[in-house]
Amino acid sequence: MFRFEKEIQMGNRLELISGKVGQTLWQLQVLEEVIAKFFVLVVQAKQGMGREDVEVKIGSALKGTFGSTIKELIKEQKMPEALEPRFKHLLAERNWLVHRSRSDSKDAVLTDKGCRDLIVRLDAIAEETTMLLEHVVVEADAFVQSHGVKTENIDESVKRTMEQWFDKIEP
Repeated sequence: MFRFEKEIQMGNRLELISGKVGQTLWQLQVLEEVIAKFFVLVVQAKQGMGREDVEVKIGSALKGTFGSTIKELIKEQKMPEALEPRFKHLLAERNWLVHRSRSDSKDAVLTDKGCRDLIVRLDAIAEETTMLLEHVVVEADAFVQSHGVKTENIDESVKRTMEQWFDKIEP
């Protein structure tokens, strides 16, 4: 019976870890998409550029890596200085998660402490991702407003986009 109980504990830990890893990766992917669009907005888009051209640039930016987009924003001096070290740290954490988290956290499935340590790190990554996403949205709003786009236009565009998204969701 002892072995069976251990296997159940390991299975429960693995389920928790898998869910947290998935959630964190999804949050990171949202930020990666937003930062790619932000890059196009502040570096590549020009006044009067057509929607089709912008969408091509966004498609291209989305094919790049998170790291290359961050490096380009820094190089072009479009990354807010206060956010630069935070993005660099998050990039390192993202790369750890994708490439080394399993090998570095072998005891996470085997022990409560290992599991807890991994979950704490995953939660920290997810929290920082959310906070940076909020900062990027604020920066994007400030950028477009500084170029003459009125807040009402942004709000209306967001409303239309949300309606399109929710129309695609099946009841």
